[in-house]
Amino acid sequence: FFLLLKYISPSIQSRQIAPLADSCRFLWQDYEASMWFWDVFDAMRKIALTGLIAFVDVENGSNKILRLIVAIVISVLYHGILLTNCPYKRSSDYYLAYMSNTLLICCFSLSIILKLCNISEVGLSSDSSCSKFIGLSLDSYKASILVVFLALGMFVLTIFSLVVAIFNKILAPIARLKSTGYTPNVELPEECTSHVFMSHVWATGQAKTHAIARKMKLFFPGLDIWLDVDDLVDTSQLEAMVESSAVIILFYSRGYFGSTNCRRELYAAIKFDKPIILIHEENYSCTLEKIINDEIYNNCNGDGIDVPDATHVAKKLLGDGPSLATRVDSKQSIQWLDEGSFSSAALNRIYVSILRNLPYYKINPDKLKDGIRVPNEIGRVALQKNINILICNSNQGCLDLAEELNEILSREKSNIITVNDASAFVERRACHEDCDDEMSTVVSTYLLLYLNEHTFEAAELTHILKFCINNDSIKIVLVHEKDALKGGCEFNEFFHKASQEIINPPYKIFKNIAIPLYSVQEYRIVSLRRILCAMGATPIKRNKICCQN
Repeated sequence: FFLLLKYISPSIQSRQIAPLADSCRFLWQDYEASMWFWDVFDAMRKIALTGLIAFVDVENGSNKILRLIVAIVISVLYHGILLTNCPYKRSSDYYLAYMSNTLLICCFSLSIILKLCNISEVGLSSDSSCSKFIGLSLDSYKASILVVFLALGMFVLTIFSLVVAIFNKILAPIARLKSTGYTPNVELPEECTSHVFMSHVWATGQAKTHAIARKMKLFFPGLDIWLDVDDLVDTSQLEAMVESSAVIILFYSRGYFGSTNCRRELYAAIKFDKPIILIHEENYSCTLEKIINDEIYNNCNGDGIDVPDATHVAKKLLGDGPSLATRVDSKQSIQWLDEGSFSSAALNRIYVSILRNLPYYKINPDKLKDGIRVPNEIGRVALQKNINILICNSNQGCLDLAEELNEILSREKSNIITVNDASAFVERRACHEDCDDEMSTVVSTYLLLYLNEHTFEAAELTHILKFCINNDSIKIVLVHEKDALKGGCEFNEFFHKASQEIINPPYKIFKNIAIPLYSVQEYRIVSLRRILCAMGATPIKRNKICCQN
């Protein structure tokens, strides 16, 4: 087995799994690549403790303590090697090996006590031997009782340590498969040495790219990312580094396609037919338009034979959609978001895109059908009681948003919210204030303010906002539309569009942070759940972070 593992070790260490290595997977898959031999090493330790040790003092070994001392020495040496090298991929396996070996050392040590307290030699009784070498005025009976209690104590301590280790493993902030709870399989294609090559322009994208790479590694320790600041030695080797990477991540920032080295990396990715994941920060409708019409077509002037032309580059990056909107929604383009739970959603999209292009998940795509779970993601939420949402008819898009919130709660088996016209509610409160005050103690009321470029065009909105701000029983939830195709605009524009009366004290309408609302499904579900959290929703199932900003 050792010779076989030695033969396939280059394939294991390079993570380029050859057919022979794949057929012998059971011998090495649980260990780190550098510790490919550990299964054989561990087997030899077990053989030594259970079989070879019988050849120590063959005639009188069973009546002496030499075999126990040899067993302790072997176990202690193994313990030190285990602590130094950490051979297991899964920490749960490591903790189990550590605790079992610790228990084994303790058992051998306690056996010495029993052996000394049961020796019967000429001129030296077992009791005197026990008292002389162990102390505590022990005799054979008391020693047996002591060993039993110590063994029980070690067993309890072992179980407790394993439980703590399991809980720490479960709570560790790393990406896991939803279906199994294990970390994803990250085996590389045969010709590759790294999972991801990060391509970016230094002038405008270096800091952000490095931050994204650090976050990717933080929640996915097994991911090998080629990053210039860590791995670049010679720029003449850029094409070779691209060829040896499984996936190319292109972080777009202004000036990317104007960089010679960036174009070299991009052309190499197209030449070697590498999957490219495009990441950008800008709004969809603006940035991709600029990428296609400006930088790509102005800078990528290849002949289409040896060097890709602009049309080929655009097709590779954005897909074959018949329109810009279709290409925008493709999985090849991911908008990066820095904010809390949105950042986790962006990482989720990136991780899944990478995994889909790795050999294991190409063969077993069903393993990813449930997706992965990234730390700090917002899971499903539910309302503990009915709520009343007020909307202004003049606030275009607000009713659709309220209905979408109602739909997601219905789909997740929560209480259905009630939607009311804010103008009618304010008028009713003015006429029947006492009755409504009593009702407000039963049902929480929220004014949903959907912020887009048309929000403050209606004069009645100012009156409604002033009334709600002055009423402590009504909370205002601000939602900022981010899609320009749906009227989204920069937040600072609202300070010019809204009445200064409600911007300035005492009303200060913008004192609370607005919740961003995105159109991409993975981000939109986060936005909707954040809105519900602001309205009193709480997490259900295993989700623990709900209202994180």
